[in-house]
Amino acid sequence: MRFDTTADARAARSRNITRAVGGLLLALPMLGAATAAMAQAPSPSPRPSFDCAKARPDSVDLKVCADPLIAALDAEMARLYRLATDSRGIRKSQPGWLRQRDACHANADEANCLRDSYLARIDELRARSRAARANRNGISLGPFTYRCQGIDGQISVTFVNTDPAFARVRNKERVQVLQQEISGSGARYGDAAGAMFWSKGRGGLYQAGPGLPEASCKEEPRR
Repeated sequence: MRFDTTADARAARSRNITRAVGGLLLALPMLGAATAAMAQAPSPSPRPSFDCAKARPDSVDLKVCADPLIAALDAEMARLYRLATDSRGIRKSQPGWLRQRDACHANADEANCLRDSYLARIDELRARSRAARANRNGISLGPFTYRCQGIDGQISVTFVNTDPAFARVRNKERVQVLQQEISGSGARYGDAAGAMFWSKGRGGLYQAGPGLPEASCKEEPRR
């Protein structure tokens, strides 16, 4: 097969590629939560938001620097905090959250305590700040709101695409931190207790715990 190498042919191919890329960009706002969450890649070498060389000895900061997962969560939390200038309450609540985070240093499972603390703060920042929710340059998305059959009220899900990735699921009865699992489609998250959230496009499945039924969920319109 012969290829036309004239300037006009090359220009035509360039225009076709440009149109194709433009079509993909226009389609991004229509992605469901699962596809959008998987589309973002975590940093290959996550660093926290502060200078590790200045971390105090025997401090939580050293643990943050030493753990790539916690470092990535710290960087994302700090990014969202800088964006959340539209909520005065967030600024006032930061010192209290830092004290709660630092208390993890005395926890027997410091790593998971820090993980859950950062995930909670990321969820809160996104929930309370429109500017934080609107920005899609980081590794978190949401919170997305779902109506699930047989479950009273809504459930809220925030996705954080670290390695491994997490979904923080909350409703008026419970808060669950679920880790991403292998799935044939969509994005499935679960925990050792048997809870599961499986996001597929604009819907999904939710199981609050072992022995409880799987509820079919539909994503509510975003505000």
